[in-house]
Amino acid sequence: AIFQGLGEGIIETNKELLILEFNSAAERILGYSAVQAAGRSVRDLLTDGSGHADELFTNESKGKEWEQLIITGTGEKKTVRVSANQIVDESGELHWVLLLSDRTEVDQLREQLEGRFGFANIVGKNHQMQ
Repeated sequence: AIFQGLGEGIIETNKELLILEFNSAAERILGYSAVQAAGRSVRDLLTDGSGHADELFTNESKGKEWEQLIITGTGEKKTVRVSANQIVDESGELHWVLLLSDRTEVDQLREQLEGRFGFANIVGKNHQMQ
């Protein structure tokens, strides 16, 4: 219940990055159902189509955060913040746990503010500064 009720997307994969668990927030963020995602490589879902997702998951990625442009299962472009951690289960198997936050709305608001309060916009509206 806690896993499904969180606002952040959570994905658990095996060491080969094949998806084992996928919560409802991950479904909403990535545009894939848990059934569609199960058994697929997380690299396939965290991609912008350029193939750069392959280089994101290395031992150096453990404990790291990054922002990633993705194309969702519905074709929408989104900016997602990814936090990647490795865990070892009770049988000694390595797993990845990824936390996902949709940053698209924040980026859109930032762009609007930069456009609204950018230097050219301020100067352009102030007759004394022209």
